[in-house]
Amino acid sequence: MTDANHTSLEAISPLIDEYAEWYGGVLRCLFYVEQDMPPLDNKVNDLFAEWKSGIERLEFVELETIERLAGIQKELQDAGTTLCQRATESGAKPNVEDFDKFSNLFYSLIVNLRRLEKEGVLEDSGIDVLTGLRSKNKLHNDIEKELERLARRGKPFCLALAKIDNYEDVAAEHGRGYAREYTKIVAGYIKKSVRSFDDAYRLGGGEFLLSLKQANITGGIAALERLRQMLEASGVKLNLGGQEKFLTMSCCIAEPLPDDNVDELIENLRADLLKVEKPRGAVLEYHEMSDLQRYIQDGA
Repeated sequence: MTDANHTSLEAISPLIDEYAEWYGGVLRCLFYVEQDMPPLDNKVNDLFAEWKSGIERLEFVELETIERLAGIQKELQDAGTTLCQRATESGAKPNVEDFDKFSNLFYSLIVNLRRLEKEGVLEDSGIDVLTGLRSKNKLHNDIEKELERLARRGKPFCLALAKIDNYEDVAAEHGRGYAREYTKIVAGYIKKSVRSFDDAYRLGGGEFLLSLKQANITGGIAALERLRQMLEASGVKLNLGGQEKFLTMSCCIAEPLPDDNVDELIENLRADLLKVEKPRGAVLEYHEMSDLQRYIQDGA
């Protein structure tokens, strides 16, 4: 995680402290109306906006989470300001219903900020918050280590790209929240299909990358076949275009070479997965080739 990301996460506790102080100011305004209290300081509103612009750059934080937090924050800010204005104008304390609504908004904001802080700790430790798979921010470092091990000891490993079929269409029709439920389902089956020392990552957009260690193409395909069988046996269906369809995936696999580039490997897998005509749910064998071999094959 970058320094900027750490800064955004580390700013959560100070932000909570600022809101606690602001909340106390609102309480003084409401229940000590007869005293000459200083005007409510709303600088915390600007602090939240500044913090929000930083947290939006974190890949593991979903857009819906940020929007939900922003919505709660605005409601809280409006409620506090309104209550203070009424108390100042009328000299009366707020009714219980209005005060409870205000307090519930405050505690909801704090709980959600604390949850986000905890998720940041999990992500930084290498755990994908949504699925419990390996975090994507550890992907490059992990695979580079496997490439180094391959170069030193000659131990093969495979990378497999698996994608939920029609994921973008499902997300567009029903929303990302609905689509993410299938992401979690697939992640559960991936955990069961790989060995304890293998790694699996959620890339986003219904894509997963599996790092199958000490395995050649044959061994890698065996792991993907286990995944396919589990999905088939589950009978999980999704709604698309008003029709119930079985949840299926498409897979592509490569056995890397020592001098391969991680990003290029993933992009090659993704490109081949898109261009090869195949039945849905098929497991594809992908042979890594040199640029010359690719040129010869393309020109054949």
